[in-house]
Amino acid sequence: MVKFNPSMQVLSKKDQKPIIELMESTWGVRWESIDGFGGVANEELVMLLSQKEKIYLGTRAMENLPLGEIRINTIGCYFGEYKGGDLRLSIEGAQMIGPHATKNIVEIDRPETEQWMKGEMVVKETGLSGFVLIKHGKDFIGCGKITGDGRILNFVPKTRRIVAASLPSSPSE
Repeated sequence: MVKFNPSMQVLSKKDQKPIIELMESTWGVRWESIDGFGGVANEELVMLLSQKEKIYLGTRAMENLPLGEIRINTIGCYFGEYKGGDLRLSIEGAQMIGPHATKNIVEIDRPETEQWMKGEMVVKETGLSGFVLIKHGKDFIGCGKITGDGRILNFVPKTRRIVAASLPSSPSE
């Protein structure tokens, strides 16, 4: 059998610790408070790290997969990117931790939400710096990075951007 360089590795508790500490220091989120996705209990979640420094969440069952023997591009739920000591959450990652976050949350209005979902930067004076969660109403819609001049850099992937002229009205408005 041919052995491949593992494209994904399950992170040990020790390797997860700096990521978990970063979530707590950046957004005030305790990892234990996060509900798993799809009804999976938190204690059943594992973090997987790709060679491209992307973090995926999966279940403990993934610890038994022969990750070193197969090529895998993605597995589990894409949670974010851990690079250079920073954690940039995916849309799903923001939705998972957002309800538990206590700081570094930027609330945007409807026109700003339309800008954001089109992939555009939003300019807003917040007094914050670094990575922030983006929220509209009760919905967490992503993660951005605030620059020194008040711009919030947008990381919505091109394939997930909305190209329509405006968003449809929501029942909550």
